[in-house]
Amino acid sequence: MQDQNLSDYYDHHKYPFAVSLVFSATICWLLGSYLRTRSNWMVHFGIASSN
Repeated sequence: MQDQNLSDYYDHHKYPFAVSLVFSATICWLLGSYLRTRSNWMVHFGIASSN
């Protein structure tokens, strides 16, 4: 009985899915920004080599 109510809740309320998408996008954006600045730092100081 309770499982049916929980299923109905997510069928009628779409905001938990939207919140999870926003959260995931924020994490990906922050991680990408961090890695991009780290990559620029490595190239600037000659740590990364391209042969």
